[in-house]
Amino acid sequence: MLAVGGSLLVTAGLAGLMVAGPTAFAEDTGVTANAEVASTISIAADEAAFTLADVPGETASNTSGLTVQTNNEGGYNVAVEADVPALEGESAENTDDIPIGTLEVQDGEETYASMSDTESVTVHGQTERSAEGGDTVTASYQMEMPFVNADTYSGDLTFTATAN
Repeated sequence: MLAVGGSLLVTAGLAGLMVAGPTAFAEDTGVTANAEVASTISIAADEAAFTLADVPGETASNTSGLTVQTNNEGGYNVAVEADVPALEGESAENTDDIPIGTLEVQDGEETYASMSDTESVTVHGQTERSAEGGDTVTASYQMEMPFVNADTYSGDLTFTATAN
């Protein structure tokens, strides 16, 4: 007997019911899901500027903060280099400048090293990745204030973070 026009098919001698529809078949196909996470590193200054202030002959000091974030399991190093050979006065009439080597930054060895516009100074290093939100790195500076015209002297510094 054959029922026509429906989705149910019954045949004589078949002891069961066959339903037409999609079928599923599962087998291990050997496909592997991979997630490749690339190494990344970033650095950001917490402040745009810092100031050392005192009278000539005295040593002024200050700090500036940086945030470094990396997922590199070998850690990272932070170095700083001056962009200019001298700090220049803001006043147009001021012809004095302060050689950049007068500004000193504390290196990773806890001693102070003269800044340079040709060579960087490492200020921090570690052999493990940063915290997920980044690590705070503090750079400490000092300068024996030179005998120059009273003014604000400025020059840019570039910090670089490199993964180990």
